[in-house]
Order: sequence, then C-alpha cells, then structure tokens
Amino acid sequence: MKKLDYKLDDFIPTGMYGKLPFWLAVKPEARWKTLKEFVEEAKKSRAKLMVGSYGKLTAADFLIELLNKNAGIKLTNVPFKSSLNH
Repeated sequence: MKKLDYKLDDFIPTGMYGKLPFWLAVKPEARWKTLKEFVEEAKKSRAKLMVGSYGKLTAADFLIELLNKNAGIKLTNVPFKSSLNH
C-alpha cells in the first residue's frame, strides 16, 4: 500500500453498518483454550504468532490489527486464498 498521510486513529466511528461474527479458532489439541491464554502467551513470549485470514484489507485483517492494538501484541496475518480474493 502506498504511504498515507493519515492513520486509523485519526477517525472516529459515527455509526454501525452491520454486524458479522468472527472467530479465532485453534485446533482442539492447541495449548490455548481461551483468548486470554492466547493473548498472555503472545505478550510473554513475544513470539511471532501467525493467524490465518481470508485476505489482506478485509474485515478479518482489520480485526486482527484491532486485536493487536487493544491487546498490545503483534500477530502476523497470513492471508489465504478464498472466494473473496481469487
């Protein structure tokens, strides 16, 4: 993306357009059983945890960035090919 002269924090929400459910899912054998455990490990280990989504610049991508910001972590988004981006 090209460098912009504004950032997300420069905007305020004015209303809600819609609601969509989003999930953070892990394999049943994963060591995290809750979002809290996942975030705690991301903070402690400073490991580069990766999460998959259905594409860059999608609602999922923005939610991952929102989680990063609000939780004080840095997850790496790995966009997978989907019906939205082929």
